[in-house]
Amino acid sequence: MIPGEGQGVVSRRQHAGLQHLASFAEAGRTFLGPVKSPKFITDGQGQESVLVTSAARLLEGLDLSGAAGQLLREAVLAHSNAYGTGVSTLLFLVGAWSAGAEECLHLGVPVPVIAAVMEEGLRVCTDEAGSLQASLDQVSTLLDSTQTLSSLDTHSASLCPCVPSAPGPAAHSLALPRLPRTRVQSPSLTRWQTEPQRSLSGAPRGRLPTGHRSRELALACSRHFCGAGGGEWARQPQGAGGCSAAVELGLSHGDAGSMRLAAAAARLLGQSSPAPRDGPQACALDLTRVVTCCLPGLPEAASLVCAGYVAVVPVASATVARDLQARPLQVLLLEGDLTESYRHPGFRPPANVSTVLGSVWGWPAGTEKPWADRVLQALAQLCVDLVLVQGLVPEHLAERCARGQRLVLGSVAGCVLQAFAEASRARPVAYLSQVDGDCVGSGVRVAPWHSGTVGVAAEAGAAVTLQAEGLRLVTAVLTSPLATQGQSRADRFWACACRLHHALREQRVFLGGGALELWCLRRLQALAGQGSGGAPTAPGGLLGGGSWLASSLAHYRPAVLGRLARGWHRYLCVLLCNTARCASELEADSLVQRLLQDAVGPCWPPARAWGGRSEPGTCALGEAPAVLDAVTPKLEAWRRALDLVLLVLQTDSEVVTGPGCMPAGPPGPEDPLLL
Repeated sequence: MIPGEGQGVVSRRQHAGLQHLASFAEAGRTFLGPVKSPKFITDGQGQESVLVTSAARLLEGLDLSGAAGQLLREAVLAHSNAYGTGVSTLLFLVGAWSAGAEECLHLGVPVPVIAAVMEEGLRVCTDEAGSLQASLDQVSTLLDSTQTLSSLDTHSASLCPCVPSAPGPAAHSLALPRLPRTRVQSPSLTRWQTEPQRSLSGAPRGRLPTGHRSRELALACSRHFCGAGGGEWARQPQGAGGCSAAVELGLSHGDAGSMRLAAAAARLLGQSSPAPRDGPQACALDLTRVVTCCLPGLPEAASLVCAGYVAVVPVASATVARDLQARPLQVLLLEGDLTESYRHPGFRPPANVSTVLGSVWGWPAGTEKPWADRVLQALAQLCVDLVLVQGLVPEHLAERCARGQRLVLGSVAGCVLQAFAEASRARPVAYLSQVDGDCVGSGVRVAPWHSGTVGVAAEAGAAVTLQAEGLRLVTAVLTSPLATQGQSRADRFWACACRLHHALREQRVFLGGGALELWCLRRLQALAGQGSGGAPTAPGGLLGGGSWLASSLAHYRPAVLGRLARGWHRYLCVLLCNTARCASELEADSLVQRLLQDAVGPCWPPARAWGGRSEPGTCALGEAPAVLDAVTPKLEAWRRALDLVLLVLQTDSEVVTGPGCMPAGPPGPEDPLLL
């Protein structure tokens, strides 16, 4: 098991919680950056294993029995559920800042001082990071005027719109100042031509000058195509919901195929919107209207986005779908399991009361039929052709319904039920016994799904598609050669979709690829060099004129800020290694040090990084390939990481020294300070 790698170095007499956090976070360092290295998680006996490619999946599969491990998993999964992106950054910073806090403890820094100074340092970074935010319009304009771009392919939606996707190439460049660029030729990503579109202003986007070649090795695939050909990516300037293809490309983080699908989903949802909306929400990608369907055995290039709902069903159900495709269907929506023993969450049977179902189902008492027969008869009486169940459906019941020319689909997401309820005017219910004529909807059409060029293997089942008039739902059909890659393919798609969603909703992005973290590193180094000139004010008036905490803050502030900055430094080194820019962390460390020395001004880089000039040391987009990050997920990942570290620090301190214990006086001049 992976945590075992660090269990041998945990000291039981010191702050074990911080050491556990650093040990667990070290296992996820390979997930930082666009070039991720998958991991296998095995059980204790080595009999079974699971392949994971993200930090969230890693912590889901690990047996974290300790308190620190459980807190880490809850924090990471909570961030993943809330934002869908920035999880690897959160996990890495937890480990880096845990190690920094432990070093401060070894120096004798009091726990309140560590917490106060670290919070101050992060607050400075987050507050001043607003100077590096830019609106989507500004980014699109600047990108269009500084570098050759490859835009996302757009396929005009007709009766059954489907947008294909090519495999997502990996990125091999980091958006840091003065980094060399690698020029590559764009491969052909689609099989058909598309007409050029115009931007929101009506003016077509022109071709831009290419960058210089800095290495002899030309990458076979890159997130940025700077060649003269441009390929299919250079034909479409307009992206999802008013977001230019340049922004989409920057938000893809090297996974161009998944971002292509996310942008296509946004476009299809925009076309199916019942009425235009105003404000930023008008172009936001509604993730509750997007679902995924994983099809193994097909190449990744066959992935596409379709309007409606696509699901994999047994071959028998696909035959029923073929027979029912000629007419509109009556649909029934069930929010629970279609089983005899199902009870809704929170149900408590009354004591000493027996429930008689005969009168509910319409049969006299004492003549009840088997449960499956009653289900079939109820569906026949209501003329139901299609049943969508959010929970489980017994296999024998689905087979009997198929023999009666009725299609039953289980494990349907709640957002799918809601979309069909709006389109068909059906009313979802929890139990089949609650159904009456008013609960049944109409107007749904079903047909076997096919991509037009490839199909699904018979042993893996078959795919069907459900559509209805006014249905605001799209399905991203994700294909992969191996069944084990299905979950990874879905995670990659949702990561791109979430980044696009947050960028469209906020209408602002960060310059990513490590540029913001490099600025934080230099800003903290500048604060540490100021000594006690800007000591923070603790809440509650703890900093009195002669208090020990005030003296401790003045004395230890540079050391604590230095440890916080070291976390950013290690983040950049690992990021450079994982993007294949540097062969080792030693080389990455030298590169980061050189970038810091080349920076100019005490507050580098200010808002001019997004300006038209290219000044020395700035992260101008014309000097490096554009990588963009969503604003809120990144800042929240920083805050959650530090909050978790400080929580474990305080808990460990109370375990080791007892609650409320503080040093008797200020530190002496002989106490060491390591900057």
